[in-house]
This record gives sequence, structure tokens and C-alpha cells, in this order.
Amino acid sequence: MDNQYDVVQFSDFSDIAKNDQKFSCIFDEMLFSNHGLNKDVEMFIKKKAGQFDAMNMAKTYLVMDRGLRAICGYYLIASKSLTIKQRDWEQLS
Repeated sequence: MDNQYDVVQFSDFSDIAKNDQKFSCIFDEMLFSNHGLNKDVEMFIKKKAGQFDAMNMAKTYLVMDRGLRAICGYYLIASKSLTIKQRDWEQLS
């Protein structure tokens, strides 16, 4: 099956946008036009993804259509370990 999506790191797009005015406009259009995204998701990508990356809290990855014209989804990988108390650990299945 042909892969219809590409995954790009948010910070890579952000860095390119800082140095390339044309790409900056395209990137802003992707981020700031309402494409029917959930408002919480849209706000995270616009406001928090860059902050989390700068503070090394998490790296955000954008799932893009094959032509890199639209954001189809995103995920992030947090660099903080998860701490679970012993009493809570025993309740996990």
C-alpha cells in the first residue's frame, strides 16, 4: 500500500520558516487558517508546540498529506519520565 502521509518535525518546519519568507507564509497558512481542526488541537500547535520544543519538554511531529500542503494530525513525544506510585501500579492491568 502506498503511504499517503509524511511525518515532519515541527521544529524543522519552524526553523525553515524563520529563514525563508515564502515558506513562512505557507507555514502560517497551514497553522492559522481554520481547517476544521479541533480548537484545542489547533491552539496546541499554534501556541504550545514551539514552547515545548524550546524547553525540551516534548518534540511535536506533524502528520502531513503527501504534498505537504495540509496538517492531517500530530503527535508528540515527551522527554519526561512517567512516575507511578506503587499503590497505583498495582491497580493497572
